[in-house]
This record gives sequence, structure tokens and C-alpha cells, in this order.
Amino acid sequence: MTVWRSVLSSSLFVGALASCAGQNAAGDAPPASTGGAPDSVGTGGATLGSGGAELAGTGGASGGAATGGVGTGGAGTGGSGTGGIESTGGTQAGGSGGVGTGGAGTGGSTSGGPQFECNQVVGLTVTSEWYLAGFETYVDDAHWQLKWQAHSYVADWANPAGEPWNAEIVSPCTQGSTSPDRIVFTVLSWDVMPQQQWEDLINSALDTFQAKYPDVARFDLMTIIRGPGNQKCGDPTASETVQIPAELDAAIAAVAADSGGLVYATPKFEAPDCATFDGAGPHMLAPGVNAVATTVGEYFADLQ
Repeated sequence: MTVWRSVLSSSLFVGALASCAGQNAAGDAPPASTGGAPDSVGTGGATLGSGGAELAGTGGASGGAATGGVGTGGAGTGGSGTGGIESTGGTQAGGSGGVGTGGAGTGGSTSGGPQFECNQVVGLTVTSEWYLAGFETYVDDAHWQLKWQAHSYVADWANPAGEPWNAEIVSPCTQGSTSPDRIVFTVLSWDVMPQQQWEDLINSALDTFQAKYPDVARFDLMTIIRGPGNQKCGDPTASETVQIPAELDAAIAAVAADSGGLVYATPKFEAPDCATFDGAGPHMLAPGVNAVATTVGEYFADLQ
């Protein structure tokens, strides 16, 4: 088999705010009903579009509160009855029937704290290079850890008895370290293969992760850091390069699309320049690897 080399390009993920639909925009809801019982919520509020808030009725006694709709990846709490409360992720609800708006971007964390108890980055030597170059200074260190081993390719992680599973945890999470609920997986093999074979290997690895870590609620799939513009660096005849094959990118996208929200594809992170790499790569040198740690760290800081 021939071999190839990979590295991912940087693109920030931006969460989109949920929007209200039609005449049910905030402040344009049907009239609230009256006559609520003590400590209850008045009726008649209108629920808005995805991520929208819910209007509280005015009939509830002091202390009644209404909660709003849940946006994709986050939640907004709505207005309250007499003596309103402050809404999370939105405006303060004052007086009777105030409105709270909110909703984080797709896949984003809520405003109440980390979305995942333990995020585990899984990969090989090149994964450890950017992780140990300052990645944890951008994320919540208490909720992140690293498990890596040299030459641990996707087929090795797919094997429940594979050697990478014996690797020790680096910088363990303060809680949930033995059963992380989020996995960031670096997918790599130097074999040239069609997209379907990539998909089969990735899915097999994900099955093994789920068997090992039953609490996993999300996977993020990435490749190694690619060359600028996904081009080779250094010796173009090198047996390993920092150019990711299109079949792997397509396979990651397909697995994510078919996962029902369990699997996500990260941006295609790439090095700022070829000077980042030791020769043709994929191993990285300072200061380029520090810039990569910043790019990857800032992306995941918004998704933890």
C-alpha cells in the first residue's frame, strides 16, 4: 500500500442564535390569561421558535415563573409572574409577563457551566504535540484530559485489545476521568483506501469507544494538522505528508451526518505555514505548534 500524510485546517465554529417565527416574535404574543392560583404560573403564554422564550401569564401570584424553549445546543429561560426573575442567556424579566431570550449555537455549551464532565482527546504523537503546547490554557483544564500513544492509528483504536488502550491518561479530569462523556478523536492511517473503508474503520472505532466508555454523549472527529491549504510541505516524495486525502474528509463528514447528532466533524485545522513542521511533517515545531494549540483550543473553548 502507498502512504499519505495529513493535517487539519482551522475554521471557527460559530453557534447560530435561534430565531422567532411569524407574528410570535418576542413582545408580540397573544394576551396572557388571568386568575392563576397562588404560587402557580399564569396561562396563555406563547412559545416562540427554536431557542425562543415563553411568555408568562399575568395571573399567577408572586413567585410563579415560566421557563422558555430550548435552543439547539443551549437553553433560554423565560419570563416570570409578578416580581420577575432574571433570565439565563437573555434579558432580565421585570414585572408581569417579562420575556427571557436565549439559546446557544449548535453544539454549544449552556451558560450554566461546562456541558461535559470529562472531555477526552484521543490520538497519537502529533495529537499530543498541540495538546501539550498550551491547548489546556484555552479550555477548562479540570474537564479535559489526553490519552495518546505513538503510531496509534484508527484500526488500533477500533481493536478493543489494541495497545493504545493501555496508554495512561495525561492531565486527568477532576471527575469522570475513567468514563469520559465526550471524545475528541484524531483519525489517522497512512494506508490509501476508499471512502467506504474509512467509514467502516471509523464506525468500528466509535463502537469500541462506546463499549469502553458507556457515558459518551458526543464524538468530535478530526484529522492531524494539515499543511497550509492542505498542501504538502518539505520533500514532496516523502512517504508521509501533511496532505489529507479527500476520501478521509468525506468519510468523517458522512459518519457525522449519519450519527443522529452523536458525531461531529471538527474544522479542517491547518498549520499557519510549512515552517510549523519538522521537514515534511507531520511532527510540529515551535512556534508553529503553539499557534496550532491556540487555534484548536479556541475552537473547543466554545464547545465544552
